[in-house]
Amino acid sequence: MFFDLPTSAHEEREILSKLDSFNPLLILLNVAGMLPSLGTYSSRCKYNFYRIFSAATFISFIPLILMQMMGIYKHSGNLMLVTAIIFQLAAYFDGMVAMAYFVYHRKQLLNTFYLMENKFNPFMKKVGIPEKQTEVI
Repeated sequence: MFFDLPTSAHEEREILSKLDSFNPLLILLNVAGMLPSLGTYSSRCKYNFYRIFSAATFISFIPLILMQMMGIYKHSGNLMLVTAIIFQLAAYFDGMVAMAYFVYHRKQLLNTFYLMENKFNPFMKKVGIPEKQTEVI
């Protein structure tokens, strides 16, 4: 069933299947195109569609950035509007860089989540009362 996927996809799938505590975050990363769901690994076709979705999501930042630059040029006389456009441009660029990094280093991101869940959480029992543990997490 998983034999025709790349080796890195097998490793990602195994790590992803062991994560329980980060479900809301994993769902958000899945919708953003940075992290696949477990069902994505069920066939090579789904995995390739996911990779296309990730690439399309990443490429969608380029027209947004270009349009913001055109807006800066067109409204160069209005300082307030240019400031707002520059802020949006910085947010788009920041999102694009973060997405590129996490898509390229997906396995390291999953390893970080795995270590957080399996190495850090057991130490939380030493913190004290359960309410305090939830605050720290």
